[in-house]
Amino acid sequence: MPIVVFLARLKPGVDPAAYERWVREVDYPRARRLPSVISYVNHRLQAPLRKADVHYDYLEILQVTDLDAYKQDLARPDILDLRRQLMEFIEPSDNWIGEVIA
Repeated sequence: MPIVVFLARLKPGVDPAAYERWVREVDYPRARRLPSVISYVNHRLQAPLRKADVHYDYLEILQVTDLDAYKQDLARPDILDLRRQLMEFIEPSDNWIGEVIA
């Protein structure tokens, strides 16, 4: 099954506690109800294991049933609103799709 990965930075001045509260109270409940989402977890990044020049604050990993179905879910009006809210907290994120090596 495919995964979708987002690496995100908070916008300057955003309180991490406010963002994390929004993730728990708004983002998780809505995103996890999407038919295409099998699992979704957001991780607070603490520090690089080795020297790194790129700085991110959060890593999100979603396991989805199908990429096309997930893209359709992202176009739903309630999810467009969720994404609008998200952009109040974070800068545009880097994102990838991937799959398990079996």
